Amino acid sequence: MTNKRAQPTFYVHDYETFGISPSYDRPAQFAGVRTDSDFNVIAEPLVIYCKPADDYLPEPGCSDDHRYYTAGSVA
Repeated sequence: MTNKRAQPTFYVHDYETFGISPSYDRPAQFAGVRTDSDFNVIAEPLVIYCKPADDYLPEPGCSDDHRYYTAGSVA
C-alpha cells in the first residue's frame, strides 16, 4: 500500500461590493482561482457578477471601480 498525500493547494479570491464597506454593502463581483503550492493555476478560474436589486442605490462612483454594468450579469 502506498502512502499518497494530497498536495497542498491555495484558493486565491477577490470580493467586490457596490460601495466602500465590504461588511455593509452588497456584493458586485466574486472571483477566484485554485493554484498549486508554486502558484501555478490548476483549475478554471471562477468569476461571478451580481446585479443590484431594483431598490438599491450603489455608492456614487463605485461603477468607476467595478464596471458592474457588463454583459452577462446575473441576478
